[in-house]
Amino acid sequence: MVFQIEVFGQTCSTSTYFKAATRSENTARYNAWVTAAGESPDQTITFENYTNGQTLNNINLGRLGASILNLENSGSSGIVAHNDIGSAPPIGTRGARIDDNSNDGDDIRISFTTPVNYVGFYIIDLNGSSSTHQVRVNYSDGTLCNFTIDGVNENCQCEEFLGIVAPTGKLIQNIELYPNGGSQYGIDNLMYGTVSSPCTLPLGTAPSLTCPKVAQFNIHDGIGSCDIDENVPGDRFNCAASLSQLSRNTGNTTCECNDEASCVGDWAHSEADNWSQGSEVFFTINFDPTKTVNFGELLIQALTGPNIGGINENLNYPRRLAVRVYQNGTQIFTTNGITMSTTTWTYHSVNLSSLVNRPGNAT
Repeated sequence: MVFQIEVFGQTCSTSTYFKAATRSENTARYNAWVTAAGESPDQTITFENYTNGQTLNNINLGRLGASILNLENSGSSGIVAHNDIGSAPPIGTRGARIDDNSNDGDDIRISFTTPVNYVGFYIIDLNGSSSTHQVRVNYSDGTLCNFTIDGVNENCQCEEFLGIVAPTGKLIQNIELYPNGGSQYGIDNLMYGTVSSPCTLPLGTAPSLTCPKVAQFNIHDGIGSCDIDENVPGDRFNCAASLSQLSRNTGNTTCECNDEASCVGDWAHSEADNWSQGSEVFFTINFDPTKTVNFGELLIQALTGPNIGGINENLNYPRRLAVRVYQNGTQIFTTNGITMSTTTWTYHSVNLSSLVNRPGNAT
């Protein structure tokens, strides 16, 4: 007996999806997707932090409620993290392997509790390049569209990129993939995000929009030198903001992250450092004083332990995070006691939504 799935809805515009036909096209199609989205992805789920065989089926994988559901096998074996994706390797150590409960390549749904503007991922070992498969995009307003993609070569390092961008005025609630024949297959490097609107408003206007990501800092190890990368995407300055260097007070001096000569030793952690001594790492965001700003979320991705940045030493590394926010020298927000993981990179969210109508500077 043969069952055929018929998917109703209009055909998606070719300007909204980007599929590599071969692995060699991945970079070009990824770049086209990023250009259409208007930004690099906010979130990337690599599945590297999961163990072989650990279930990924319908669990919360990341921010905005990202999840993957096997529509034909909702059990723990329906989708698992694994280093063997239908006899093909993942991109890194592990990817998401979809079970073959139906012997026809199980259907999956990639969902978000908070709708997103764009989604991208790499498909692995999908029944050979000559096959065709149906993709359905379900938008948050209840409408949908469909398109067809080619398959992916099997039993090789042959992953192919697929990226989808919502048309203007729509948001993606979920994406469904309906394989046409095949067996086990997988996905890796699930990427997604939302495109924020400008958040600057005339002074005195009640803000209704939140700022996009303004800056990102990465502190690698802090052993004997200022080993810090700064990434401030220029196209994100919709909040009319300027940013100072990352700094740290050490005694009577201030060490900035871009001055390694004077920072030697100052970024190493001391057992004496604590929340009350003012030796925390800080940076200053200067907002346009003629505008009001509605803060949203401070998102910190952290890992602490003796093997940060590939250096394995017995460090006096911090076990907890604390956050202070100052405006023009006055503390306006504080929280502490955020426990840091010593084994995996973990997101810590600090809600700053109470900080509204705040012209001027914030540290």
